[in-house]
Amino acid sequence: MSFSVIWPNRNHRGKELALAHILCTLFKNHGNGTLNVLLFMEIACLRRGDEKMIELRNITGDNIDEVIALEVGENQKDFIETTNLRSFADAHVLNADGIPANPLAIYVDDTMVGFLMYIYDTMDHESFENEVFYGKKSYFIWHIMIDKSYQGKGYGKLAFEKMLMDIETMPYGEAEYVALFYHTSNVIAKTLYASFGFVETGIIQDNSMLAIKVI
Repeated sequence: MSFSVIWPNRNHRGKELALAHILCTLFKNHGNGTLNVLLFMEIACLRRGDEKMIELRNITGDNIDEVIALEVGENQKDFIETTNLRSFADAHVLNADGIPANPLAIYVDDTMVGFLMYIYDTMDHESFENEVFYGKKSYFIWHIMIDKSYQGKGYGKLAFEKMLMDIETMPYGEAEYVALFYHTSNVIAKTLYASFGFVETGIIQDNSMLAIKVI
């Protein structure tokens, strides 16, 4: 037997988990119901138990050392074009130049597990001149990483999803697109970003592919 459960809207996950808790309690108390309800409740109970609280927090003097100490695995370093420290420094320069940059630490249940940063700028690089997004305001994902000690747990995907939700509120201004680069050999990143609707543009800079998503 195989089956699947469709969660109708990521933004409603909290309500779904609350409903799952109620259904699980009812089933345990009454011990009856159809097979479909049983299957739904079993999966919902597991989903509720596995849920982690992902938070994106500002970087301060209290946590900057932790951010700098985060590292990816040796086999991933060729895919990373920058470091957390350099990204944080870039954010300071960009903000001083009037380009909003938002570096954030990724936490899971009060434990720092990674770092990300996005900016708000105009898509005006000369390589974009023939593209429909040329000259348009966009949110650009500058950097995202999960420390090697916390990889393989789905935290990167959850943090990426939360970042996109934040971007969709247009915190620094209106935009039609969100864009990012990833190394052409990084199949895992390509698969992750495609699952969120990012489409390759064919534009490659320094062995990195530009992918873009309409928001």
